[in-house]
Amino acid sequence: RSRMRSSRGHVRIERGPQWVQWAAWAGAGVLGLIVLVIWIIPALFSSEDDDKKLSGNRTWLEFAWTTTPASPDAVRQLGERLEENGIDWIYLEAAAWRSDGSLVEGEFAADFGRALKDAYPRIKVLLWIRMSGDEIADENRQATVTALARKAVQEWDFDGVQLNGRTVVNGNEAFIDLVRALRETIGDDALLSVTVPPDRVPSDPDVPIGSAAEPGL
Repeated sequence: RSRMRSSRGHVRIERGPQWVQWAAWAGAGVLGLIVLVIWIIPALFSSEDDDKKLSGNRTWLEFAWTTTPASPDAVRQLGERLEENGIDWIYLEAAAWRSDGSLVEGEFAADFGRALKDAYPRIKVLLWIRMSGDEIADENRQATVTALARKAVQEWDFDGVQLNGRTVVNGNEAFIDLVRALRETIGDDALLSVTVPPDRVPSDPDVPIGSAAEPGL
């Protein structure tokens, strides 16, 4: 702008060229767009990333976690690490087989499960049972496992059962019977997860069999 004084003593202001005003408005618009990019868009992406943190991952915790009293700090740190890695289910080995075929329970299994849920409320805790083909076929072991599953869900407040069949024999109904017994025992509302080994003798001739093939499994 330029200022010119008239003969009457008044100040007369002459406006600059119109393109200067347009340029000023355009600059303000560009500045606003930059602010939008710097602040708002990253916040939106951050919100999307937060929603994706819990992505349904799983992990296994072995028997040692249930044999000693749960340390509050250790459980809290575990809960934080599980949440950071999007793990919302754990398979907890709350009992282990002895060489004589009996099943020993973790003395602090229930306490550990409850402490972890207090530290990480969205976690699901499932009783992890590992069994070989021979163990699955043993009616006594089936009854032992079924009783443990009932206790884990009804008394320990576990969310369900994870049955890990290390070997499943072809044509043997024992595995199916055990799965049905577990479902009936823990009820329809509890989770039932099943893991079985892959077919070690694939029917596709293009898939290599490998040295560990066992046609009976």
